[in-house]
This record gives sequence, structure tokens and C-alpha cells, in this order.
Amino acid sequence: MIKQFLFNKLLIVIFLVSLFFNLYQLHKIPFGFHADEVRVGWNAYSLYRTGKDDWGNSFPLYYNTFGDYRPAGIIYSAIPSIFFLEPSEFAVRLPSALIGALSVFPLAILTYLFTKNIRMSLFSSLFLSLSPWWISTSRSTNEVVISTFLTLCSLIILLLALKNKNTKYLLLSFFVIFVSYLFYHSIRLLAPIFVFTIVFYYWKNINTAFKKPLLLFCIAVFFLSTVFLTGKSAQKRFSQVSVIATTRVLSAETQEPLTLLQKPPLLYGVNIIKEYFSYFSGEFLIGDSAKPLRYRTPSVGALTYIEIVLLLTGIAIAIQNKKYRLPLFLLLVSPFAAALTKEDSPNLNRSLLMVPFIMILMGIAATHLIRLRPFLTTICLIGLLINFAYFWRLYTTHSQFLISFWRNGSMNQLVNEIVNQQNSFEKIYITNDPDSPFPWYAFFTKQDPAEFNEQAKKRNEGEWKYKNIVFTQKECPSGDIFPGAKKPPLKENFLVIDGFKCAVGSKINDGMQAKVLKQIKNIDGTTAYTLWVKN
Repeated sequence: MIKQFLFNKLLIVIFLVSLFFNLYQLHKIPFGFHADEVRVGWNAYSLYRTGKDDWGNSFPLYYNTFGDYRPAGIIYSAIPSIFFLEPSEFAVRLPSALIGALSVFPLAILTYLFTKNIRMSLFSSLFLSLSPWWISTSRSTNEVVISTFLTLCSLIILLLALKNKNTKYLLLSFFVIFVSYLFYHSIRLLAPIFVFTIVFYYWKNINTAFKKPLLLFCIAVFFLSTVFLTGKSAQKRFSQVSVIATTRVLSAETQEPLTLLQKPPLLYGVNIIKEYFSYFSGEFLIGDSAKPLRYRTPSVGALTYIEIVLLLTGIAIAIQNKKYRLPLFLLLVSPFAAALTKEDSPNLNRSLLMVPFIMILMGIAATHLIRLRPFLTTICLIGLLINFAYFWRLYTTHSQFLISFWRNGSMNQLVNEIVNQQNSFEKIYITNDPDSPFPWYAFFTKQDPAEFNEQAKKRNEGEWKYKNIVFTQKECPSGDIFPGAKKPPLKENFLVIDGFKCAVGSKINDGMQAKVLKQIKNIDGTTAYTLWVKN
């Protein structure tokens, strides 16, 4: 059965379509190399060269940026492409983009196992290949895409285990689930929910002799999730984004925590329910409330209008026909992990596991429409292509003007300017706003990780230096470096780079003994960085 899908000509065509839209000008679309992406690239390069990340940790399972403890699977996935292609935006983005395209295969197989209908399988994969939500996420160095791919594979193996009563398949499914845990936090909560939902759905049809190893499998998945979710790193991340996070009351004098304000448990429950339903709201699915902004295409929702029509039709069919209810049940539980979080909510990444089950229900709807009203299917497909063309036009052109700030769109220009000016000044002082440029500088200039990271480890201690470049912890370091009108002029030849929030005119009017060498502009014409030199 799996071979039948892998060599299905229509599915191969769908894969090639998906591959095209996932790889087209990947080196420059999306515009801007976001902070999360460059950290993946630099740490993959560091691990490849030294076996350590930029904090000096040897082959870590997590990467800590600001207490987020990001699972490091995405970093390791970028090592092969960086090894073969050299450090670049394309090399860093390639793994998730490629896995995103390959996901049409496990989705087709999973759909068939659910529905026993090849046409539904092909429709589901086609819809995935044209999904704005899936494409924009896959092209952005996103670990949740890889985690979702692995989840689909693990569910396929579980279903094959149920069909063939094969304990070896259970072991393989468990292993794939384990690997998915190394990429993203959400699946650690969702995996046992998915497994229990599927097992419960098929329980009456399971051979009695196979129920014992199946129960052991469920317990093992639950135990594995418990180990990961209660780990120190996972708890720290959860405390940052959780709906049930406590509020610290600080001393007005010492700023030390005095106590924790606990909200009533009932209020937590209300907040979780509110967050859960936000993922099925019109504002999220077709509106503009989805976050983070760097993954959104302006004027395009998580789903297009035609996708919503097909989804609602698929849900109606699943409610009427119990044969198709399992994908609906899995869709309903897929936002559970996201509903426990409030930061950047409703969140496109944490809810991405909704997408495969949405596509399956859309495939069910399209197949039924062909049987009942072929012209309606034709209209839906034409509408889908029109919606997709609208998305693609906005994504590849207009988005760069509207979200470049959220994707560090001017950082490449800044790095080029630093490289061009580095030998002309005794020191270069650089702002940390909105993000410290050090990983971009290190990655694009291919610095020696062993040497560079030895200095970069000091960044939590405050200002630090690499060669003649000083990475400050300030938005506007020019005010501290250049003297005012009543002070002796600066003798050293320094270049100081301020962030976008720093007022230029007021500094000049206040008599700061410096002049603007250059301003780096965002693509929308606003100022990103201001370069100052002494008068």
C-alpha cells in the first residue's frame, strides 16, 4: 500500500508542485533572515565545526536564547545542508522547506488509512501543497514542520500496527514519536492525546491478544511525554508562555520577588477554554489575529475562503458519517497544547498540527462534491487556485514591505556595512536593538566558531568585544560614546551604530560631537540603523 502511494504518478506531480512552491527563491523569500533562523544557522555551523553551540555546550538537546530552551533538533537538521552548501539563508531554510514538500506523502497515506479512498488521499495532499499556512511556515526554518511530518509518520506506523497486529510497528512508532519530541514542545503533549484517540476509536476492532502490547505502548508514550514535559528546560519554556503562569510581585526597593499571585483555578480554566476556541474562530482562520506576525502574509488568513468552505463541508460529512469522524476528532484535539499558552496567541506554529486534519476533511469534502455535484467541485478548485494566486502574489512581493521589520530585514545590510568599515575604525560599537547582530555577523562572515563563541559566551555579562567590534547592551550607544558640547572632543576614531528608536535630530541639537555617516533603511523607507562618527 505504501509503495502504491510512493509511486503514484499524480502524487508525485503533487509533490513536485509542493517542492516548487517551497523552494522557489528560498534564499530571499521570505524577505529577511529572522533571529530564530540565524541562530539555527550559526549554531549548526558551530556544531559542525566544533561540536558545541555558541554557549559552549557540547551536542546539546536544547538551545537557550532567552530562557526559551528551544529543542535543538532543527539545528542538527541544518548541519548537512550547511556542510554541502556552505552557510547561507538557503542552506538553513532547506530542511524544513524540503520536509514540508515531502509531507504530501505521509498525509496521503494517513488519509487512505482513515478513509480507504485514494481520491480523498490525493485531494488532501493537493490541498496541503497549496496551503498558505503550510507553505509560509515550511519556508521559514520552522521545526514544527519537521515535528508534524514525524508525527504523521508515527501515526501511520501505529495504524499499520493495529491493522497487522505487529508489535515491531509499535516499537517503530514509539521511536518516531521520540524523535519528534526533539523538535518541538507541543507534540510532547499532543502525541499521547493522538495515540489515545486513535486507540479508543479502534478499540472494539482490536484483537484481544494485541490489546496488552497496545496498552503498554500507550503507557510508554504517556511516560515519555511526562519525562519531557516535566524536564527543567520544558518547564522554563512553559513558564514563559503558559496561560496558568503566576505573576511575581517585586519589592519596590530591591526588585526582589516577594510573593506569587495565583489566579483562581476557575479563571485558568476559562482562559484555557477561551484560548482553545480562538483557534476555531474566524479571526484566526480567515482574519488577521494569527501570530507571530513574521509568519503571516498580510490580508491572508491561516486558511483561504475556499478552504473554509471545504473544511465546513468536510466537518458536516464527518458528523453525518461516522466512517470519517476520526480525522475530525484529531482536529478537535490538535489545538490542546496551543490552548495552554497565551504568548503570541493564537499561534500559527503551536497549532500547525491542525493543518493535516483540516486537509483530510477538505479532501473528504471535495471527493463527495465530485460524486454529488461535479460542477461545485470545479468551482471550488478554481476558487482555490484564485485564492492561492492571490496569496502567492502577496507573499512573494507585498509581504516584504509589511513584515520586514519583524524578520530583521535590514540585518544583511548592517553586516555588510560592518565588514566594509571594520578596518577603518579603532572600535565599532553596535546596538542590540531590536536584536544583537552578533549571530548574523558571525554566520555571514564565516567566523571561526571556536574563537568567536569564546567571546560571545560573555554576552550575558553585558558589553562584550570581538576583535575591534563591541556588542553593546544598549539601544543608543552613541550617547555614551560621543561627548556633549561642553566636553573635550573624542580623540579615538570610533564608529557607533544606533538602533531604530534613537532620535537623530535631538542628538545633534543637544551638541553631541558626532555626525551621521550613513543611515541604513528598511525596505519601506524607515530608518533601521544610524551610523555615527566623530565630527
